[in-house]
Amino acid sequence: MQLANKQSGITLIEMMIAMILGLLVTGTILTIFVSNVKSSVENTRMIHLNQELRTVVGFMADELKRAGYSADPTISDFIDGWNTSTAGCVLYAYDVNGDGALDVSGAENFGFRLNNQEIKWGTDADACSDITQPITDVNTARISTFTLTPSTITTSGSVQVRHLEVVIVGETDLNPDTASRRIEETIRVRNEDAD
Repeated sequence: MQLANKQSGITLIEMMIAMILGLLVTGTILTIFVSNVKSSVENTRMIHLNQELRTVVGFMADELKRAGYSADPTISDFIDGWNTSTAGCVLYAYDVNGDGALDVSGAENFGFRLNNQEIKWGTDADACSDITQPITDVNTARISTFTLTPSTITTSGSVQVRHLEVVIVGETDLNPDTASRRIEETIRVRNEDAD
């Protein structure tokens, strides 16, 4: 009796079907992976944007709370250095060295301003154009809005209380859109002027 020669294995058609199924599974996995990477990159950009704006507002609040401070409360030169009349710019002064006198060198004059989508800070700031040190990075946050609105000076007894409403809007690129965040803070200038 002769045994029939039986072949075992897969046919060419079965192998092609298996390859197509494998490619579909691999393509699905790659699509999910790329989507997750894109989402992570966008989340990271938004986190950096938020962090950049919050850091700048925190620094501004700390600085502006010092505005008008003088070791000699009878000297009003530091309070007189307060200027928010120019859009997107604030100038202020405080007694850095504690001698009660405004330094003629300008080392106790400071300011913030918006310039070329960056918020800048500066010392020796007698005018907004003197403020040149960037404190934001356009690669992380392009600043589209920077407004400084002084509130009405309220008088409690003989003390003038100043508030400054700060609004910053920053933008960052996401694929394919642009995302923006808005930060608002009301800063109370702690060094009041007694009449």
